[in-house]
Amino acid sequence: MAAIQSYLENYAEPGSNKLARLLSHAINSVLVVPAFDELAEALAALVRHPDPAPRATILVLNAPASAERDALERTRNTRDQLCELFGLRAATNAGGIRCLHAQLSSNQSVFVLDLSGEGNLIDPKLGVGRARKIGLDLALAMSEQSAQKFGQHVEWLHSTDADARLPNDYFALPDYPNSGSANEVVTALVYPYAHIAEPGLEKAMALYQFRLDYYTAALSEAGSPYAYHSIGSTLAVRPKAYAQARGMPQRAAGEDFYLLNKVAKLGRVVMPPVSAIVLAGRDSQRVPFGTGPALVDITALKDPYRDYLYYPPQAFKALRALLQGVPRWSLPEDINEQSIEAVFFETLEHEAGANMSKHIQAALTNLGINRFVTHLAKQRPKDIERAFHDWFDAFRTLKFIHYLRDHHYPSANLESLWQQGDHLPAALVPELQRLIALLAPRGHYETA
Repeated sequence: MAAIQSYLENYAEPGSNKLARLLSHAINSVLVVPAFDELAEALAALVRHPDPAPRATILVLNAPASAERDALERTRNTRDQLCELFGLRAATNAGGIRCLHAQLSSNQSVFVLDLSGEGNLIDPKLGVGRARKIGLDLALAMSEQSAQKFGQHVEWLHSTDADARLPNDYFALPDYPNSGSANEVVTALVYPYAHIAEPGLEKAMALYQFRLDYYTAALSEAGSPYAYHSIGSTLAVRPKAYAQARGMPQRAAGEDFYLLNKVAKLGRVVMPPVSAIVLAGRDSQRVPFGTGPALVDITALKDPYRDYLYYPPQAFKALRALLQGVPRWSLPEDINEQSIEAVFFETLEHEAGANMSKHIQAALTNLGINRFVTHLAKQRPKDIERAFHDWFDAFRTLKFIHYLRDHHYPSANLESLWQQGDHLPAALVPELQRLIALLAPRGHYETA
């Protein structure tokens, strides 16, 4: 495909095409796993997934330039153990990347990209995003190699982490539309998942998991097209969509969020009907934010029940009012500040009332809606809603919620969420009830 060829020629990591030529059999999927300071046994379990379909697994052993010596040595020991376990062949170098590989069977191979050497440690500012990009760029090149040399197209580029346990039906996916309009084609998958907390972290993990579930469910209830979990270990993306999005963002954290934000504009992000991926709930400071740092922060709270805070339900009520009003927008040809205000207030007051509509207007103004609306006026009427959602994407949606929290609606703890239960998605209420019963001080809350 032209988009894939263009990406490989202009944006992929140097050496991706050269390394892809090491692939000696057809594949229909690729699994990419970045790993720093992880056990060889965990990585080997991912390589040995029992699904018999043609596959390549790419392990990206990496370390930041700031890594402590002990962690760096453990990563290199893992590399050596993998070489022994799988009989990896002598290294091949391309684009500064050292690659070891082995064909495990007639239709399965493993590739180890070694970025733990002194000459190719990762810039800490780029972090795991760079490791994922290097692996996924090679996966994309392999997808082209498989199609051109063996006539077998790759449907999905999979991404997970070393602490993940993949279910047996992980690769047993339905046939999703791969062409058509953006409302029809499926460009990415976000797998169901479950965190299993390490001993002592069960309550902290429950608080954080509810935060993830609450945000996604509240977005869905509001009608957002960006209502999905953003977790790198649960992600799969179409090769073409990955190329069109210009690859994985190179960030120390949140790389999965920003990639999904791009591919969601090209099609739909769906959750496949397969068993859940099991993820380790462990405290860690390897990345600036995410599960590990969140668990560290929660366990440091004196009273997590009262002090751990969630987004205010009113912010999602405001989001719902905004999104329900978008299909009714009819923008005048002569755009000015007065006409913008008129359009927003006419469509918002009916759903939100005068006070909340003013808060929505303030949040949108903060996001730069005045600059965007001129572009919006140039769209055909039938394209206005799509154009708005491309602008008001997952990132701006998050900033919208943050603005309302910071300026109009205070954050809520568990008790406050319970008191505002009529504003929550109904599916969350039982989970919230169980969480309060687990964490509330004795005698403070009764489930009856």
